[in-house]
Amino acid sequence: MPVPPEVESISGSVVTGTTSPNTYVKLTVSGATGYPRGFGPVFSADGMWSLDIGTTSFAPVTTLLATANYPGGELSDTYVKQPARTPQYDAPAITEVGANQVSGTAPATGQQIMGWRSSDGKKIVDLMMNGTSLSFEAPYLDGEILEEGDILNLVSCYPVQSSMTPYTKRARRL
Repeated sequence: MPVPPEVESISGSVVTGTTSPNTYVKLTVSGATGYPRGFGPVFSADGMWSLDIGTTSFAPVTTLLATANYPGGELSDTYVKQPARTPQYDAPAITEVGANQVSGTAPATGQQIMGWRSSDGKKIVDLMMNGTSLSFEAPYLDGEILEEGDILNLVSCYPVQSSMTPYTKRARRL
């Protein structure tokens, strides 16, 4: 399965983003009058995608939910974006990507740090930050390993389907 597709920008009524190449992207818009509504799927050969959702205004509760899948394959986890929510945070900063854990700095306190392996789209990081520190060390879930050269795709958000930051992507190097 692919990594969840990122929602990168909205221009007028067109939502654009990135995904793993050769995947289908579906977008669900919820939380506004007349919604939820689904859009797509749209095929992305090169990793770029766009969908016209027919509206240019977003209520504060509007949520965009993006998923991707390879032809005939499983759906990715969901990428969540709330375009009218403020503030919109920058991506977490990665200090080090290891075989068994990642360390870095979150953009705000109380964040949930999540990460997916590029090679198979598997979620291997899910850490709830507590307290006032922005620094984190997140062991990979269930003893998972990030092989040398594989890429970790990391986001942060507040818990309970809140707007995700852009991805920070870093390969594991020896």
